[in-house]
Amino acid sequence: MSCKYSPCCTCRNFVKTTSVALTGDVLTLTIPEKIYQNKQCACICIAQALPEGLTGTQTVAILIGSSTTQYPLREKNGNAVYADQIRSRRIYCTTVATDIPGFVVKNTQTLCPTTHVFNNIPTASVPTETAKGVK
Repeated sequence: MSCKYSPCCTCRNFVKTTSVALTGDVLTLTIPEKIYQNKQCACICIAQALPEGLTGTQTVAILIGSSTTQYPLREKNGNAVYADQIRSRRIYCTTVATDIPGFVVKNTQTLCPTTHVFNNIPTASVPTETAKGVK
């Protein structure tokens, strides 16, 4: 379900975080308990201050209510959203994905640049010559 309302704060899909915490290498954003359906819009406002010292090595995940299940926050291209890409007091319009559970940021222009260093996918090795005519 796409968001048809403007501004987001009047949208039925608008949710404010109830807490923000850094647990290990994951910044968790807790949102209110609710059933979120596939392709549903969830406009998430980060209502609390973010912890100090966030970096591009910490990923962001969503917690729903009192559940301990972490749903990763991802960009449209599939990359993780990193803690240094988000700011408090901003609204991030997301789409719920239930096949590989998570939330996908619709407009990645709302994300700040990250300092995360992305790895390359290894290239295929060059085939070596095989023995010819072995019987």
